[in-house]
Amino acid sequence: MEEDKKEEEDDDEPLHREVLPTFKDPKIKPSIWSIIKDTIGKDFTKISVPVYFNDPTNFLHRSCLTMEYNRNFMDRACEETDSIRRLCFITGHMMASYSSAERMATKPFNPILNETFEYFTDDFQFVSEQVSHHPPVSAYHCKGKAGYTIDGDSATKSKFSGKTIVFQMIGCTRYYLEKWDEHFECSKPAFSAHNLILG
Repeated sequence: MEEDKKEEEDDDEPLHREVLPTFKDPKIKPSIWSIIKDTIGKDFTKISVPVYFNDPTNFLHRSCLTMEYNRNFMDRACEETDSIRRLCFITGHMMASYSSAERMATKPFNPILNETFEYFTDDFQFVSEQVSHHPPVSAYHCKGKAGYTIDGDSATKSKFSGKTIVFQMIGCTRYYLEKWDEHFECSKPAFSAHNLILG
């Protein structure tokens, strides 16, 4: 009889939990100093940071963000008859890739080896793959309907000094305009973020 009562009690219990356990007190704020003190002088890609410092994207997705300006720059470069103006549009496309840096200041996730990202629209097809994990290197290829091809690899060297993060871009981007049979190759300059602690 006691066993029957136990079984009845077990049947009344919910099959799924309704509340997740709290592993950390949400009132306790993380100390930036506890994260920074052991990372000064290290490569930024090898620094382990809590997950809430990361952006919910990865480097493969970030490399696709520069393609949002293809219609403004690449389509117009394919139609332009003046070679100097075509070079200006290519340069504009390369510089536009920095526009996302202001609105996405958090660190993206490092993709796993052989992870891919694909993005197809009516205007272009974009495919990227993580070809090296450490150091992280991503390769990408974009084919535009207007008659252009963009491909390249993005690899960075970074150094964190406590107040400043410096990123040295190692990879390059190659542009090809089919109509004019022109090839362009661009390398991004180094950039840095200053006054991370104060200012």
